[in-house]
Amino acid sequence: MFCIRCGKRAEIDVYCRDCYKDQIDRELFKYTFKICPSCGKIKIGLDWKSDLKSLENYIEQKLIRHFDDARVDIQENMAIVTRNNIDFEFPLEIDYEEILCPICSRIAGGYYEGEIQLRGAGAKRLLKVITSKFDKSENPYSVKSVREGIDIRFFSSKKALETVRELGLEYKLSRKLHTQIQGKRKYRLTILIRDDGNHTK
Repeated sequence: MFCIRCGKRAEIDVYCRDCYKDQIDRELFKYTFKICPSCGKIKIGLDWKSDLKSLENYIEQKLIRHFDDARVDIQENMAIVTRNNIDFEFPLEIDYEEILCPICSRIAGGYYEGEIQLRGAGAKRLLKVITSKFDKSENPYSVKSVREGIDIRFFSSKKALETVRELGLEYKLSRKLHTQIQGKRKYRLTILIRDDGNHTK
């Protein structure tokens, strides 16, 4: 069988490999995703994800609908699709639209489960130490300077407390009833840490 476009030997359906590649719709390699400007998560399908592998898997599944196989490399902006054991390479065109994810949107609206209050001359040092332990995409937080020091508000009070304990910091803990959802009480956790700034080298 010969290619219906150029007369060369047909390798994929009624096309040679070159003509088959020419007729592939380039729109298959163009995508637009929503990305959160606060935590960096990307909306993939119905979920917000922080890892590039999930994004690659999503695009691969879309492409496999049209080819035998597909491999995607987001960092290289490249897709390799396969038909009849023949690989074809195409550049990916990915655009991102900035929009707050549901969690960051709630935080921006004032919602939080836990708050670390940093007080004393060493508050800024503590801020750097504590936030360096957090992946903002996994546990979003906001930082606010107040007259008494610095407040860090976290979406997850559990992870905030785990981090403080991991760092071996001295703290005072208090809980306050925030709301009640379907009969279940929701508490806000406040972790108070004081640092006078006197540290020996």
